[in-house]
Amino acid sequence: MTNSIPSALREYARELLDITDLPEDAMFLELGGNSLSAVMLANRLEEDFGIRVCTEDILVSTLPELDEICSGLSPEG
Repeated sequence: MTNSIPSALREYARELLDITDLPEDAMFLELGGNSLSAVMLANRLEEDFGIRVCTEDILVSTLPELDEICSGLSPEG
């Protein structure tokens, strides 16, 4: 596991979408993501960082937008 949420976010997205090149300006949905892969990504972020990200936000956000969303969330506890 990486320590940085932005790094982890990109690593998880590459794994889930089975792609190596992640354009920063593309939405998760445009990269081939769907509701199931968005749920899987949200679950990984919650398991590893204790943050809950809405699957809708994952689907319609670019990676920089997701970075901002994640940085505004507090770990649950």
